[in-house]
Amino acid sequence: ALLISPNDVFTPLAAKLSFEATNNITEYEACILALEAALELGIEELEVYGDSALIICQIKGQWKTRDEKLIPYHAYLETLAREFRRIDFFYLSRVKNHYADALAMLASMVEVPEVGDVKPLVVECRNQPVYCCAIRNGEPEDDHPWYHDIWIYLKEGEYPEGASHNDRRTLRRLASHYIICGNRLYRRSYEGIHLLCVNEIEAEKIIQEVHEGVGGPHMNGFMLAKKIMRLGYYWSTMERDCQLHVKKCHNCQIFAQKKHQPSMPLT
Repeated sequence: ALLISPNDVFTPLAAKLSFEATNNITEYEACILALEAALELGIEELEVYGDSALIICQIKGQWKTRDEKLIPYHAYLETLAREFRRIDFFYLSRVKNHYADALAMLASMVEVPEVGDVKPLVVECRNQPVYCCAIRNGEPEDDHPWYHDIWIYLKEGEYPEGASHNDRRTLRRLASHYIICGNRLYRRSYEGIHLLCVNEIEAEKIIQEVHEGVGGPHMNGFMLAKKIMRLGYYWSTMERDCQLHVKKCHNCQIFAQKKHQPSMPLT
């Protein structure tokens, strides 16, 4: 189960059942786990979203509970629901409930120690490799885009401070592929169309809009980078960023075609 506060604070909950249970019993256990945790936190108003149509329809009174194993669960769930000042139950498709599915998979796979304390699970989101996030003490931070040195060289003819002879020669070679037009930097292309250079924030918005925006076909990373270039945008790590974005796209992972061919040839 997952508790989400109005301030978008996520509180994951998971319990491993050490007794024989059916799928419906497991769904009841998860729902009761969430309601008990909400009561312990002093929550008075709650919206419950579940991907089990049986649990949602039975607690709302639309379906009758006939299974003898589920009758005690249903009675206890109704008792907990009356403790809230306002509680509503809604059905949620399993595609949108992947966070709870991941917690259930984790709880079923790990071995919970009987002795000892298990600390809360912390999951961080990183948009860059770990070595890019590690800034040494004394290293200056700047908000310049990736093309800042090229821009300064083309506009003012100056090199970065402390640049070596090889760095200056590399910068001159890179700058020959770029041009300044209308106070914006463009990259020359072989097709004769100048590509607008964008920073990281603009590049992320472009990737999301082309990949999963209105009419976005959720193409693969290589085709995504080619389409962005045809639209007239460019940045230095375009193909790598597009491939990483496709790998993190949840819908692409769900509806991707399964590969039945073995990874190694069978003998």
